Amino acid sequence: MKNLINEMGSSSRAATAVEAAAAADFVVVAVPLKLVNDMPVEALAGKIVLNTDNYMIWHDGHYPIVHSGEKSVRQLRQTKLAASKVLKAFTHIHAARSISLDALPGSPAVLRFCFERLS
Repeated sequence: MKNLINEMGSSSRAATAVEAAAAADFVVVAVPLKLVNDMPVEALAGKIVLNTDNYMIWHDGHYPIVHSGEKSVRQLRQTKLAASKVLKAFTHIHAARSISLDALPGSPAVLRFCFERLS
């Protein structure tokens, strides 16, 4: 992790999930649905939460409510994070293409993304 932080520049730092959530204006949640109960609910209150999960039984586990189409992963996360605003984001964007570290020295890394809020 230290190498990655050094590569990202002096404004980067490591933190726990609670510390990162508390310090952020928005948070990217990139964990399988089965880990939904491990999110720092209180630290995420009032935050915009960008959910990146694309439901797949093999890594999320079987959730009949999602599999049937009754609810989306975003809706389940919104239920868990009632005091946050959960948006679906980064769908089908390959991780290696989402960040550019080849900027000029001293300039910030560029994060490319698009998202769609599901109603």
